[in-house]
Amino acid sequence: MPEASTARERLDSWKEIAAYIGRDIRTAMRWEKERRLPVHRIPGDGARQPVFAYKDELEEWLEQKEGLAGAERPMEAATPAISAGSPETADGENADQRSGYKQTFFLGMIGLALMVIAGIAILRHRLASSGTALVVRIQFAANGVRAYDDAGRLLWNHVLPKAIHSEALKHPDFTESLVRIADLYGDGEREALVTVPLEQNADPRAMSLTEIDCFSNDGKLLWSYVPHERFQFGSFEANGPWFVEDIFLSGGQKPDIWAALTNGWGNSFVVLLDSSTGKDTVRFVNTGIIYKLNEAAISGKRYLLIGGFNNEYAAGMLAAMDETKAYAVSPQTAGTRHKCVSCGEGAPDYYFVFPRSEINRIYKAWEDSVHFINVHGNIIEVGKSALGDAALGADRDVSKVYVVYDFQTIPDFRPAAFRFDSWYDIAHQDFQSKGRLNHGIESCPERLHLAPVRLWTPNTGWSEIYLNQTTP
Repeated sequence: MPEASTARERLDSWKEIAAYIGRDIRTAMRWEKERRLPVHRIPGDGARQPVFAYKDELEEWLEQKEGLAGAERPMEAATPAISAGSPETADGENADQRSGYKQTFFLGMIGLALMVIAGIAILRHRLASSGTALVVRIQFAANGVRAYDDAGRLLWNHVLPKAIHSEALKHPDFTESLVRIADLYGDGEREALVTVPLEQNADPRAMSLTEIDCFSNDGKLLWSYVPHERFQFGSFEANGPWFVEDIFLSGGQKPDIWAALTNGWGNSFVVLLDSSTGKDTVRFVNTGIIYKLNEAAISGKRYLLIGGFNNEYAAGMLAAMDETKAYAVSPQTAGTRHKCVSCGEGAPDYYFVFPRSEINRIYKAWEDSVHFINVHGNIIEVGKSALGDAALGADRDVSKVYVVYDFQTIPDFRPAAFRFDSWYDIAHQDFQSKGRLNHGIESCPERLHLAPVRLWTPNTGWSEIYLNQTTP
């Protein structure tokens, strides 16, 4: 693997990111959620999860987001850096050429800023004329959902037929993380896609009944999706109640809505919802829980990325499926209880199974699932939680222990390297100090020879891929 470039300038806090784009911290955080501001997180869970951003990605995002309030940021923030003491840039351009580029860039930015300002003025005029404010946040109450605008004003309140599950109200960060606010109809308007966890009965221990509701900007319920699917795995029938683990909106003027759902036994599926009607089509079934969805361009096609756990192989998994493919099922051994016998024919284009790390084996955590998938152009980061969900709630720092795999999409989709996050190193040192490991990080055998990643494809079946650790 070529060494990673160290020339990219990085911002290491919300304060630095907000200052760079010329907005306050709250606005920067909101833009990340609603407008996909390119902010990255050091793998882990919890409100104190560190964030960082690259200046070049912020610049590209600001330039591409036409109509974004905030494009009129200080020019200093948009100016590419030039190494001090060098008359030429890294690609051989001289200072005069660079100066000319700067001047052209500045003029272009001024023009863009003027267009943005004019667009904002028109938008504000239309909103003022119509008396309409835009929904930017959804909050859950005991018996309904409430919508607020950018100023924190209540726009509407929708009363639900059943109460919100009491456990869901205790974890508003997760519940609200499944809300998506976007132009789902491709008509310039804004809709709110809300995953609603309802109580089954008066018993708080009963699992929630989940539905996905789509609201117009003025609070009209446009459609609802209530999961009803049933699957036969061996002699076992998997049915509801199903609950949503992740919602993903694909790119495009009228985005596709992908939802990952699972039940209490850990079986799961991915459904594609029509953004206009809520009509559901099951597209992928997995023996094991699915936690994360994303998408990437591979060989000129758009692929859905699906991350989670596989019950038969007792390991974290990642599937990639051409989004034009009608249906796919995880590859399982025929005759076992993990094989879906009621599912139709279909296979993912790629299905990866990741090895357990020594920390995971010592901790004896069963579910070392894939919990995040980050896409950066031709590079995809896939993070597998080494200590599993057993650590959640017991020690929030323990749940941050990750092994991260870096995938490439060119010339083929495959893992290229692996690395351990800093929390993994801390856990390693802790186990060593307690006598549960007899070697230090420097002499750790897995850092030199990690077990291979298994890959399944429809054409070749199972194969193994050996990787080298990424140089820190």
